Amino acid sequence: MPELAVVNTSPLFYLHRIRLLEVLHELYGNIAVPKAVEKELEKGHIQGEDVPQLADYPWIKIISVSTPEYLDLIVDLGLGDCHI
Repeated sequence: MPELAVVNTSPLFYLHRIRLLEVLHELYGNIAVPKAVEKELEKGHIQGEDVPQLADYPWIKIISVSTPEYLDLIVDLGLGDCHI
C-alpha cells in the first residue's frame, strides 16, 4: 500500500455517485485531497450535484499544496488537477 495517495475531484465524485467511495479507503488507506478539490466539490454541492461531504470520511485528509508555475500554462486543467 502506498504511503500517501493524492486524489483529485473525478474519482471522489464518480465513486461517490455509484456508492463505492469506500473502495479508495480499501485500496489506499488514508487519502489526501488538495484544498482545491474540496472547493470544486463545494461548488458542485452549491450547484445541486450529489457530491461527497469530505468531513464524513475520517480517512480523507484535506491538504495544502503548492502549484508549480508551469502548470498555470495548461489551460484545460481544473484547480484540483493542477495542485500537486
